[in-house]
Amino acid sequence: MADEMIRTQLIVAEKLVALLESSTEKLLLIDSRPFVEYNTTHILDAININCSKLMKRRLQQDKVLITELIHHSAKHKIEIDCKQEVVVYDQSSKDVTSLSSDCFL
Repeated sequence: MADEMIRTQLIVAEKLVALLESSTEKLLLIDSRPFVEYNTTHILDAININCSKLMKRRLQQDKVLITELIHHSAKHKIEIDCKQEVVVYDQSSKDVTSLSSDCFL
């Protein structure tokens, strides 16, 4: 878990726009907001994954793989590469270190 936090960083909207506009970066965008908010407006090609507390617990215990959730939630086939950049966003998180343990992010 500590190793995962080292690779985790907060990015601002402008950096995300730059990543999306550069053709060299292949991003996997995960929108973790409730479905209603996702359905109202979301980043093009983002996948909505909003889990129940039970599913979050199963993810934390490695009883289900995040790739299974992604494939289940995607509307089209997703190629997942272990070197691929992944951006997960929600409504308003501003500090990765202050997230609660039950937060999907």
